[in-house]
Amino acid sequence: MVYHPAHRHQRHQFHSATDMIGVIVTDQQIIDVREAGAVLEKLENERWASRGQGRPYGRLTPSIDRGWLARVSRRGKLQLERRSIELFRRAAQSFAPGEEGAQGDDFIALMVLRHYGAPTRLLDWTRHPSVAAYFACSPPDDEDGEVWAFDYEAYERLGKQK
Repeated sequence: MVYHPAHRHQRHQFHSATDMIGVIVTDQQIIDVREAGAVLEKLENERWASRGQGRPYGRLTPSIDRGWLARVSRRGKLQLERRSIELFRRAAQSFAPGEEGAQGDDFIALMVLRHYGAPTRLLDWTRHPSVAAYFACSPPDDEDGEVWAFDYEAYERLGKQK
């Protein structure tokens, strides 16, 4: 599902997808904040994973593929991530609870770096659509944002079948 909130108090757009594979998109207009709230509540009740983006990229684009980094080769991006991980590990004096694994696990290090705003190939997802809506309504105010969502439990079931 893709939910495109316009400028906080204007019209909203809602797209739904039947699943993660072979996405079929249909339009449904969301007219007011109350209706948007109902959509967010439905996503929460159905335990979907959501992601909010403050700009309408129209696709899921990791931070390492945006702006000037979009022109960098894949190899260059991987080298940038490697340097970021190494610099982070050398500079970090202590870790917040849950971040200790970043010292020895590159994937956890990338998650921590992403949390603090470093460009990575990872995308932040949440099980709370209201959090995704918050990020979709974040600056810049002159652009629409969007919320992407998918049925996480169905995704896990499909993953276990493969």
